[in-house]
Amino acid sequence: MKQYKSSLWTRLGSDAASYYSILHDFRNFYFDILKYHKDKDLNKEFLTRITREYLIDMLDKLCNIYKAYTGKDMNACIKLIGKDNENINFDRIDKENATVYTFVRSKNISKQREDASHNQAVLISKNTDFSYIISPPDFYNKQYFYEQDIHLFDEKLRKHQQKYENTSENYWDFYRAAIVVPIRIAHSHLHFTEPSDSFDYHIVGFLCIDTKSTHAFIPEYEEQFIQIAKSFAAVIYVIMNKYNFYLQKCKNGYASRKRNTKNVKGENENVTKVK
Repeated sequence: MKQYKSSLWTRLGSDAASYYSILHDFRNFYFDILKYHKDKDLNKEFLTRITREYLIDMLDKLCNIYKAYTGKDMNACIKLIGKDNENINFDRIDKENATVYTFVRSKNISKQREDASHNQAVLISKNTDFSYIISPPDFYNKQYFYEQDIHLFDEKLRKHQQKYENTSENYWDFYRAAIVVPIRIAHSHLHFTEPSDSFDYHIVGFLCIDTKSTHAFIPEYEEQFIQIAKSFAAVIYVIMNKYNFYLQKCKNGYASRKRNTKNVKGENENVTKVK
């Protein structure tokens, strides 16, 4: 009993520290970007670097949390929908043609796996992990992906005349179980969305956690493990929303510091009106 309590307290202390660090750094990140914007110190490269650094650190802590509960090594990444040159419709996702690409990965990713992906955009429709979230079949209406053993899952799909699809042909070399949750928000929370919209969520991408172990994501812990992933995805949505907002500001350019105060003030007032 004493050994069990000691192990529990050690795990609880580690998890609590990780959650505090993530939210503490999120607060600082949020207001740092606002300050950089007001001081006109943002540019695309700097904004992208600090955003990636924060998210990578978050993914590392997320992997540590799952490892603390399962005892198994984890990898995590954030997949975003659509490359820069892809025409993305805000209210709906083109189920057949929409793509996802890797924005960031946890630091513990192997070079072999990173090289194998080539960081290329891949079709959502050709990856079951994502397509079942965007358009789930009747027998898999979860709005997330949670599978303890992907090979066993593929066998179950055969009974429904379907199969597990993955654009990485050698995915089994890198992971054998996965959790995927959407990075999203209900349209009802967005001020620029009409209440009559029939599309419930704005999805910007997916948070993915995977492992080589087929004993980590057991059914008994499904609800709890999904809640952990969703809590991280909620923060990531805010981060990506602010990133895209200020990225657009960077593309539009800032007023020169050498201009007089009157002109700068007028330009700043115009900027705040942009939606």
